[in-house]
Amino acid sequence: MNLNRYLKSVIGACIGCGMAFVWLAVDLLTPEPWGDYLLYILMAVVNMVIGWQVARLFGKSREAAATDSVTSPERTDTKSEFES
Repeated sequence: MNLNRYLKSVIGACIGCGMAFVWLAVDLLTPEPWGDYLLYILMAVVNMVIGWQVARLFGKSREAAATDSVTSPERTDTKSEFES
C-alpha cells in the first residue's frame, strides 16, 4: 500500500512540473501584454476543471460510503426473525 501511495505522489509531482513548464512556455511564446491575459484565462479554466473533477471524485466516494452503510431490507427481515 505504501508503494502505491509513493507512486501516486511521484506521478502527481511529474504532472505538476509538466503543468508549470506548459504555463511558462505559454507565457514566453505569446506577446507580452496579451500573453499574460491569455495565460491567466487558461489557468483559471484549467483550475476550475481540476476543482470540478476533484469535487466529483469526493462526491463519488461519499456516495459509495453512504450506500455501503445502508442495510438492505432482506437483512432487516432476517434480523427480526432472530429477535423473536
